[in-house]
Amino acid sequence: MSARTEPNYARSLLVNCMTVSLAALVLACEPADAAGDPGALIDVVMTGRVGVVLDEFPAGSRDRAAELFLAKPLAFWEARARRQTRMTNYRLAFRQFFHDDKLQLPLPPDAGLHYEFAGDGARRDSVDGHDVVVIDYTLTGTLLGDVASIPASEPALVDVGGTWEEPFVLPLDPEYLRQRTGYACVDEEDFPPDSSDEENIADFFDHECDVEVAPDYACHLSEPRPTESCVDALHDHVGAVDTVVRFERRAWDPQRADEVRLGEVTTPDAPDLAVVGDVIGSSARLVYRYIAPDSCTMREGCVGGSGWRRLLQFDASVQNVGGADLHLGEVDYYGEGVDGELAAHNIYEYSDCHQHYHFRFYGDFAYATDEHAEGFKQSFCLQTTSRAGNHEKSPLNTPYGSCDYQGIAAGWGDDYIAGLDCQWVDVTDVAVPGASVTAPLVFTSNPDRFLCEGAPVLDDAGARRYEPTDLRTETGAAIERPMCEFSSGWDGNNVGERPVEIPAVGSYVTAACDREQEGPLRNCGFAEQTAAIACNAGETVELGCTIPAGAAPMAVRVCPVSAVLGVPLACTYVHALGTGVVDDGAMTTVRFTCPAPLAADEPGGEVSLFTAPLLRSDPGVEVACMPL
Repeated sequence: MSARTEPNYARSLLVNCMTVSLAALVLACEPADAAGDPGALIDVVMTGRVGVVLDEFPAGSRDRAAELFLAKPLAFWEARARRQTRMTNYRLAFRQFFHDDKLQLPLPPDAGLHYEFAGDGARRDSVDGHDVVVIDYTLTGTLLGDVASIPASEPALVDVGGTWEEPFVLPLDPEYLRQRTGYACVDEEDFPPDSSDEENIADFFDHECDVEVAPDYACHLSEPRPTESCVDALHDHVGAVDTVVRFERRAWDPQRADEVRLGEVTTPDAPDLAVVGDVIGSSARLVYRYIAPDSCTMREGCVGGSGWRRLLQFDASVQNVGGADLHLGEVDYYGEGVDGELAAHNIYEYSDCHQHYHFRFYGDFAYATDEHAEGFKQSFCLQTTSRAGNHEKSPLNTPYGSCDYQGIAAGWGDDYIAGLDCQWVDVTDVAVPGASVTAPLVFTSNPDRFLCEGAPVLDDAGARRYEPTDLRTETGAAIERPMCEFSSGWDGNNVGERPVEIPAVGSYVTAACDREQEGPLRNCGFAEQTAAIACNAGETVELGCTIPAGAAPMAVRVCPVSAVLGVPLACTYVHALGTGVVDDGAMTTVRFTCPAPLAADEPGGEVSLFTAPLLRSDPGVEVACMPL
């Protein structure tokens, strides 16, 4: 797999003729279609199997858990299948780096995917030695796009009736993949370390990731680095599903095109960015993160201070709903470290801390309480990552697939997922007078008009013209803006907001579960049991934990406490100091290392306990934990 900063694809831009090889160039530059069809239709089919792994439930309660999932309606299984299908996106969106001579070939947008489940419904089974409840399904959909982009995406689909199969190995259970397999299936290449977490792992899934050793790191940048390949980890810890996505070119059919067409086109001859408001509130999650004083996050102003910070993370998605590409171009000269046009005008500034360019004008965030906590999007790459439209003006591939050559193609979107550095609003200092506070979470795209949502102003030679601004880089250099004749009403869809509730104490781990998650690995539905337990900093501690006789099993999680914030830090499974499942009639030993000092005002030596019933429908009981 090539690094996504390699320049050969950026060099290939010739309007809609992307050259990835001489053969692809000849095909891509031919007339749209000998039959003169206005678009192309490609059917997509994938047979799959999705399930729930029951291994983490004690033997005495596993049958009850299985019965609960066997009784789930098809809506539950469809949501789970969609989460599994999402794990094909990474390899399809960055497909040019997995094939030597091909570009992107996406699935239809989510609204255009349809699932048909086996008539016999869900069943209990064993897969790769795992106790599971599974259901079989067939996914279908139809891509609608332009004709000209097909050859560079997949030459096998140039002719009507042509087919192509793209192979995948997917997790049988798409939940808790990070908890079960660590970073084994995470491809972080060209992303900052620690970008992937327990919630966003589907956006980094790559089944070809293997065990890597220094200095040949490609998939794995974060610690701890895995000791088994993704495929082995799936078989060992989750259950693996071998499948293919089958693409088939079909004859042009205007009626079928009308049935599958998705996405508006607001300005047929110009780009138009639209904030996708629905993803803002639905993806928002509250987390705690310790920020070191010398960290890049601190040096670049992404938080209000160092130490433990309370951060409101969320996804931000901007789609180009216009009929033309939003073009930025070269940041540097094909990855050679020489300033390109955008960097030469200081629109992009090289970060010595992160070792890549930053674009500061992507958007602004705010949590609009009386304190009005604000943030800015520290964008490092304006990149086409998802095909949101399904229509004739939206190509199947784009030249904006790497960070060297940037822009957003017509009908495509740029998605920034919760978990990336600075993809948050720091709400540490937001006052919560009662149990919680609710306020709008606001995302404003293109606030400084650096992205041309209209027609660029060109000089006599056809080059973009720039205008001075009052803005300055961190080193004091003047920043110049590309001149643009903006379309009428261009900013009417550039703001999205959703109400978000922030509790006085807790994180998304203590919030309600929104995907019907069960079991000890989930990061929802936990409650604080003890606010603070003293221990000797740096020492190994063993707790013996029990529950009352006859009680349903409970999960217990040991989390740190912040002396500065004065609250226990509701932690995720991966970041917990210790975890355990406490069953009726037995003592469970929970081991952890007592937190060491982080700073003079964070001396360590305290932990808190959070607990939850394994099945959310069971009544929670107190878990009694005593030092051993």
